[in-house]
Order: sequence, then C-alpha cells, then structure tokens
Amino acid sequence: MRIRNITFVAFIMTLVLGVASSAFAQRDTGNNKKMVKVKPVVKYRDWTVFKHPVGNDVMCFTASSPKDMIPKEVKRSEVTFYVTRWKSNPANAQVSILIGYPFKEGSKLNIRIRSQEFKLFVKGDKAWVRDDGDEKLLLAAMRRGSKMKITGVSAQGIMTTDQYSLSGISKALNKIKRLCR
Repeated sequence: MRIRNITFVAFIMTLVLGVASSAFAQRDTGNNKKMVKVKPVVKYRDWTVFKHPVGNDVMCFTASSPKDMIPKEVKRSEVTFYVTRWKSNPANAQVSILIGYPFKEGSKLNIRIRSQEFKLFVKGDKAWVRDDGDEKLLLAAMRRGSKMKITGVSAQGIMTTDQYSLSGISKALNKIKRLCR
C-alpha cells in the first residue's frame, strides 16, 4: 500500500490548491487537461474535508494549511498537510505534506506533537510517512494534540518551521473514514 500512497499522493498535491474554499482536480479529457472544481464536504475548525472520484475509486481527504510559517520572508508555493483515504482501501489513512519548496536532498521532515517526534521521508516538495505503523502513531498523536510543529530544510539550506492547529482533526478523520467506507 505504501507504493500506492507515493503514486497517488502526487495527484493529491495537484488536487488541492485552495484548502479553505475549494479544490481543483486535473481531469484528462483526451489531449486536453481540464481543471475540475472539487467542493469541500465540510469544515471542522481548521481542517477541511473533501471527497473526489478518481477513476473507479473514491478519494476522501482532509487538509489544512499552517497557522504560522517561519521565516516569513521565504517565498514558498502552496503549503498543505493532507490525510487521505481511498474507498478501495478504507483501513489505511495516508499522511502527506506539500511543503512549498524543494527539500534538501537526503534531508527528513520532522513533525513534533507534544513530546512525540516523527521523521518523514521527502522527495521534491513533498513528504510522506515511511510505514503504516508510524502513520498510525502520527494520526493518534494528532488526535490527542492541539498543535503540530513541522520543520524542514530547503534545497538552499533554509530551515523552515510551520505551525498547524489540530483543532477539528478528530472530526475530520472520522468524516473521511465514514465517507470512504
């Protein structure tokens, strides 16, 4: 299942462009790519829930953007934290992060929730949890926590720190589980 996560999470990263109000999906219509608006299902405080058909499957996900990004003067593209489920595999929730810059090669993304720390592997401007066991621990910590701190290092060697609110994450995770059963 980890292979599917890596393959499809790239699609997710192109899917959500505006977490707060709506998302866009790229749909192949022959020779032309068409952007299709994906409306949010519901918002639970700082986490928005989406549902989107993908071929014969359905993808349900929740997404949030950081409340604070340091250093503020660093130019970055979209920065979003995702938790995704697929109808074809409802048992697994998959964490992925779009960081807004290319990561330094060989670096890791660090997540801290309360006293727990998690290291994610990175490729390009995205990060993922390496295995299902760590993913479950991270999701459990997110449910128990109130904020999440994420640090990464850009290809230029700049360390960034993003602060996320976890307010609403438990309801959002429950909702995507129900939507993609």
